[in-house]
Amino acid sequence: MSDKKATYASFIGHEPVSLSTESYYQARTKYFAAEPRCKPLIFDQDYHMHLWADKMSDWKQLLNVTVTSTSGRQTTCYGTDGNMFATNYGSSSRWDAQYNGTLCRDGKVGAEIATTLQADLEATGEEKAVCRSAVAVGWIRATHQYCDGPLGMGNFRRRQILTDPNAHPVTSYPGFEDAASNNTFLMLCQPEIQVGDATVLVDKTGVLTEPARDLAPDQDQSPQALDKYFSNGAAELMSQSNLFIFRTLQPLWHNDTFASEFIHYFMNRAEGSLRLTDPNTPLPTFADVETPMNQAYSRLFAIWLGVNRELLFVPANNTTTPQVSGIVITPEERLFFVTPLFIISECILGIYVIVSLIVYLRRPGRYLARMPTSLAAVIALFASSAAVKDLRGTAHMTNKEREKYLEDLGCRYGYGSYVGGEDSVVHVGIEKMPFVQYLKEVSFVGSMAGKGVKRRGDSAASSTANSSYVNVPLDDLDTDGSRRSVSPLSDSRAQL
Repeated sequence: MSDKKATYASFIGHEPVSLSTESYYQARTKYFAAEPRCKPLIFDQDYHMHLWADKMSDWKQLLNVTVTSTSGRQTTCYGTDGNMFATNYGSSSRWDAQYNGTLCRDGKVGAEIATTLQADLEATGEEKAVCRSAVAVGWIRATHQYCDGPLGMGNFRRRQILTDPNAHPVTSYPGFEDAASNNTFLMLCQPEIQVGDATVLVDKTGVLTEPARDLAPDQDQSPQALDKYFSNGAAELMSQSNLFIFRTLQPLWHNDTFASEFIHYFMNRAEGSLRLTDPNTPLPTFADVETPMNQAYSRLFAIWLGVNRELLFVPANNTTTPQVSGIVITPEERLFFVTPLFIISECILGIYVIVSLIVYLRRPGRYLARMPTSLAAVIALFASSAAVKDLRGTAHMTNKEREKYLEDLGCRYGYGSYVGGEDSVVHVGIEKMPFVQYLKEVSFVGSMAGKGVKRRGDSAASSTANSSYVNVPLDDLDTDGSRRSVSPLSDSRAQL
């Protein structure tokens, strides 16, 4: 389990018990990360560099760096492959026939340096360990001339010097720019490992599903405390990682933006640009390369440690290693999304919205006196009207018989204001025509509700029914007992 910053100790077996194929495992486990801990070096003070030596075997003249250990002791360290350094950056890149046309570059050129360090053969074991723990990373900007093939001017002058037995070896070449403080930047990196605890969430294959959380480093980060995690010790682990991460193959001068070393390529990726390896740009400073180096190195170390975990970590012992407690997270699908059904549902909801808008925009402006939500409220609409008398004695009839009865009766009914035949009070409800009067706006003036409002002091309903009426029975009987209809014009109840 690795990400951009660290490698995490696995806490699930090769064949985990899973509740389902979508289960996830969360636990607090150990993480292993590293920081490059780089610092800039001063030319001819902290290090000395020349791109060739008076004698090819004298590799100590090419690059030597002063490294300070954690105890404060200073040690002089050298590049691990001086011959390759001289061949690709030094004199051989200018005059040797096998390199002409491939390594020789004219004009503005650049070169990248990445090398591990080693101590002198007579150094002590502590000095050798200090040099193995450090690496040198740098950049060079130069302007070269006379790179015009095997018989070019620069090549010819150098060949003359070499063929003259009395000539003293020189350390300069026509048109060749050596390393100097104004064209070379070098920094020393002494990577340091860090161990702590982190909360991680992985799937059944052990792959991280989200960034680790709550990283807490151990209080004791000394090499002695960290040796228990690694098969060959923490210090030796860092020395081995330097050989892989800062490994150099065949660096060369270049007049394009392609990096000649691996670590510089990954620094460009972290930076998101090619300005660090572009020979047409100014020489980078430590502020320019610090963040890209930290990001690139941390990621490469985490990958390297994760790939080689079987060789580098001490195997867990079930008897002495404490068990890691965690939780299993199993997501459950509660909603099934089907596209055709979703479209149908959205269409239905759209129709509802349109119909609701039409109903509310074109609704009538007349309202019932009370909400017909109870049987009593419905009965109150016609309890005091003459319509009740018309339907008296029809309870035993069927629907067809009642419809025929009303058709033979020949009466019409309406909704509006009328004067009750029993209580002589204005009501709003259903009454036989013409005793009901249709009003554009239904008012409660003169009704029992209006009187109740008036008693409570509501000025909005203070007016009373302005009507004088005579209580005339709905049905008049002749002296012989026969029914006699009353003319609507003579009935004062129609005049409200």
